[in-house]
Amino acid sequence: LIHGRFAKVPIMLGITEFEFGFVAYNAIRKQEFLDRFSNEYKRVFPIIFKYERNTSRSNEISTSLKQFYFGDGVVENTTHTKDGIEHIYADGITGFALNRATKLISDKNTENTYYYCFTYKG
Repeated sequence: LIHGRFAKVPIMLGITEFEFGFVAYNAIRKQEFLDRFSNEYKRVFPIIFKYERNTSRSNEISTSLKQFYFGDGVVENTTHTKDGIEHIYADGITGFALNRATKLISDKNTENTYYYCFTYKG
């Protein structure tokens, strides 16, 4: 991709809003999971979301992620926590990689590159 060696055709890339809804559905029921996200996030976030570990930078990233997706309080069995789990997994695992791929492709593609987020709730 970096060198532009791919077929130049229109491409559509996207994600669903609740890409990891199943993770939240299962996690919200396990106190051990909630406790880890509350108390051990500096250790577990880098493992789950694949960034450097045990550095001051990784601690800052982990703290920022916890604050953004869960707020300052305890991660507990609430709708806010369920939504946070859905979004942190979707953004951290699928969204980041998809966004990076979309940017790389659109920079080298001579055809249109389309990006979408599917949000329909049926």
